[in-house]
Amino acid sequence: MPSPLCERAIQQAVENRKALLKFISPNNVGLTGSHECGFYLPKQAWRLFTPHEPIRGVNRAHPVEAIWPDGRVTNSFVKWYGFTTVRLKVE
Repeated sequence: MPSPLCERAIQQAVENRKALLKFISPNNVGLTGSHECGFYLPKQAWRLFTPHEPIRGVNRAHPVEAIWPDGRVTNSFVKWYGFTTVRLKVE
């Protein structure tokens, strides 16, 4: 039986003509005791989150709003770490 949440995600992806699918790891949500948590993103996805192209050697942060399935909105940042690491940091 299809999940209403999955159906809504598919509908929004079709309507917006873009989507990023990500499996969430325990480290992404801070369950491993790591000092850093956040969602690592593929470098190629930068246009979905920020108008600033990543540049090697330049660290950048761009504010974004994350809208969660339960309707909560959190202020977050997409941070580019010298073009070697891309992370969506939810705060």
